[in-house]
Amino acid sequence: MFDSDFFSKTSKTRPLSDVLHIVILLIIIKLLKTFGLFITYDLLKSYHLVLILFLTTLFTSICLLFIQKPFSSFRPSKALIYRLIKYTICLTIMRLLWLFGLTLCGPLRTILLFEHSDIVIIACFQVLFSSSFSGQQGHTSRIRGVVFFILAVLAIFAFDNDDSRQNIDHPEGHLHHRFVAHIFYQLTSLIGVADHKGGVILLLIALFFRCAINSWSKKLVLDIGGPKKFYAITTCLSTICLIPMSFIILLVNNLFPDSIDSIRSTFQTTISTSTTSSLFDNISSLIIPIILMTVFIFISDFYVEQLSVVKLDRIRTFRYGTLTMIFSALIVSFVWVKTIRVTSNNVWFGRMIQVEDHELSGGVVFAVVMFAFATDLLLSPIKQRSGAFIGYNQEGVPLFNLTQQKSQSLLLILKSSLRDILAESDSRRIFYFLCINLMFTFVELLYGAWTNSLGLLSDGFHMLFDCTALVVGLYAALMSRWKPTRVFSYGYGRVEVLSGFVNGLFLIVVAFFVFYEAMGRLFEPPEIDTNRLLFVSVAGFAVNMIGIFSFSHAHAHAHGGGGGGSCPMSQPAPTKEQHHHGHSHDAHEHSHSHSHNSGHDHGHSHGSSEKSSHQEHSHTLTDNANMRGVFLHVLADTLGSVGVIISSLLIQYFGWNISDPICSLFISIMIFLSVIPLLKESAMTLLLQTPSNIQYEILDRILKLDQVQSYSDEHFWNLSSSVTVGTIHIQITNDGDEQRVTAQVQTILKEAQIQNIAVQVEKQAFFNHLNGLNSALGQLASSQRTFSRR
Repeated sequence: MFDSDFFSKTSKTRPLSDVLHIVILLIIIKLLKTFGLFITYDLLKSYHLVLILFLTTLFTSICLLFIQKPFSSFRPSKALIYRLIKYTICLTIMRLLWLFGLTLCGPLRTILLFEHSDIVIIACFQVLFSSSFSGQQGHTSRIRGVVFFILAVLAIFAFDNDDSRQNIDHPEGHLHHRFVAHIFYQLTSLIGVADHKGGVILLLIALFFRCAINSWSKKLVLDIGGPKKFYAITTCLSTICLIPMSFIILLVNNLFPDSIDSIRSTFQTTISTSTTSSLFDNISSLIIPIILMTVFIFISDFYVEQLSVVKLDRIRTFRYGTLTMIFSALIVSFVWVKTIRVTSNNVWFGRMIQVEDHELSGGVVFAVVMFAFATDLLLSPIKQRSGAFIGYNQEGVPLFNLTQQKSQSLLLILKSSLRDILAESDSRRIFYFLCINLMFTFVELLYGAWTNSLGLLSDGFHMLFDCTALVVGLYAALMSRWKPTRVFSYGYGRVEVLSGFVNGLFLIVVAFFVFYEAMGRLFEPPEIDTNRLLFVSVAGFAVNMIGIFSFSHAHAHAHGGGGGGSCPMSQPAPTKEQHHHGHSHDAHEHSHSHSHNSGHDHGHSHGSSEKSSHQEHSHTLTDNANMRGVFLHVLADTLGSVGVIISSLLIQYFGWNISDPICSLFISIMIFLSVIPLLKESAMTLLLQTPSNIQYEILDRILKLDQVQSYSDEHFWNLSSSVTVGTIHIQITNDGDEQRVTAQVQTILKEAQIQNIAVQVEKQAFFNHLNGLNSALGQLASSQRTFSRR
């Protein structure tokens, strides 16, 4: 319970091989602490949490008094005593919240939500709310860790089907016999959540409260004389605070006159055995678990953590400890399955209560994975930022240029991303429709959960899957506008093509499974409940029609552009005889002079032009594969809604159950046929296919230029929907002007909307020289070119 994160200085990091025995000891103690929490949970099913906490702190105080002897040289002032009392009260409240959350959520969920270092919580708040975090190194891993942490909490709160409380009627059910639990139940009922979801909130409050009081007590620890002495004193004071509370609990529950022997409870496992009430049973069911709790949770865990912080460091101590508890709790939960039968003879425990343990769910398993990633990222050591020395300023202070980029907080990154999204029409359309789709999805999920409609929940998760396609398209639209880097020198424009191809593959998979399922239902149509189905389908159709109108321009461009990669040439395509590749176009003979006495010129020019000056969106460019993929996803959903509406009407008024698989067959076929062009065009773009008309009209125009004899090594391909790249070698006469020819070739290629151009101009004299070197050295054969007179 006591976090030494703020009470110990970080020692110098040592190699793992030197402190392996400390790591093994830490892992063993964390395994025992996990086991102790499961014992505590079982004990809380029979006894009041205040009594359990009092007995545990009492035994812990007795042990610490013998070990530490904290009051032997303790001479506190009145102000120090007042501060100690305030901290002790806060510590006791935090521990009570922790135990109450344990009774509501079970040991596994309690470990997942509460057993985190204060470093993790502070890192989360720094990333989310602190602007000072923007200059720290390692910000990317911290942001990912915070995202994983939030996803894990949401998974437990929203997707954890913990039904252990829902099978028992209120108010006579499990735990509701107690006054505080009854009040808590009333509070959770007001906000419309179950007991265990309220327990999740309670554990998070306890976690934040613990982090706050540990931060507040750092100076108090120094004034007391160290963390060990401070822990012993506060534990003893906490025991004193719990004495009146325990007395009140015993009095209220009518247990005081009969002593503790009147609290009888028998733990029946799957192999139940008959037991008789005896002194040995009372000791084994209460005293022994209390001793194990004291040793495993409050004594050994604290001292081993202190040792590990000194021998290892704080980061590695809490990293290994938290990960050990998370995974060990998951493993123990598979085997720690019991049915508890609680029996009591007092007015509050008036009858036998049978309680099922908290079962595992998919949300909890997902949360385990997310918490593990979050712990690993948030407790990873941060490397120091390096920099290059660049000189001194006027005052003689050395100046360094940091090699890492300055980071930003998560809120600033989100603001910047939102600004980039709204700056361009395609990403803006995707974002608006994504917001509408998400709102409809969550309304459908909430209404389905409220009405317990499996059909609405299934359709809601289907819509949620469709939203992932929109997120992929939105991220691709953002990445396509990123600036080129040293690694990605052409930029990220091709991400849009890749996104369209991936979305097309997803739609193929969807069409295949819809077709397969429809074929199975065609011969044996199942009974379909049309209640609420027609309403949901009409609402989904209305939402999807918004997307159809928003993204219809992508579909129109796909049909108006004449296919992907075409160039805006109105002339008819030349014949095969008119297509000249690296050879002469007149009747003159080839001239190959091997004379080396003449000078040679070698013009080599790479021109990279800016984007086309046309302000309008031309249909002759490669259509945006990313937007087409998004449009086809929306179109598939719209067809699905239409099919459901038609089949619902036919089933409701005519009883034709076969209409559902028939509509599904037509929809799957239509989806498949509409996706094929997108897959074909995006695949050809990814495979660097040469746009068809470039080989004829543009090359003919280049060949007709003055001083141009031939061309070779021409390569043209579509980099993205708006950028076409071209490289070409031009052979000119010996008296030709390289710069003039280069400018003319670039102008022709720019008119064909080829934005990224590289032109290499070559002369006969230069290759005469290369031919001489080739005959002398037997190499450079690939550099030969064919020249001729015009």
